[in-house]
Amino acid sequence: MKKAAAVKEARRKAGVAAINAVLNVFSGQLLAADYECLSDWAEESINLWDKVDVKATFFHAQKRRRDTDNAMASLKAYYDGFVDADIVPDDSPEHMKRNEPEFKVDKDNPRVEFVLTRMK
Repeated sequence: MKKAAAVKEARRKAGVAAINAVLNVFSGQLLAADYECLSDWAEESINLWDKVDVKATFFHAQKRRRDTDNAMASLKAYYDGFVDADIVPDDSPEHMKRNEPEFKVDKDNPRVEFVLTRMK
């Protein structure tokens, strides 16, 4: 059990560090931007929201056909990171609504962007 707790804590800290670089709280949404006080908030180990709607957008360097099922599977680590960073209590459907990802092209800056919207 000690190893599992250590792994979870490491994932939580990694999630906080990654999200700290790209997070901004605005009008009930978490958007890509800088949000410096996330680390202080996350260290309190509170869940920001009980339920979120998650939309992911993949920006690829080349335009071609993409497999939605594989893209959805590749997002599992991000969903776990949102839980480990205490954004939501769990990644179950009760707490996280997952939408099919969108695919766009940005040859200069391939990336994945998330928009998390608070649900009531």
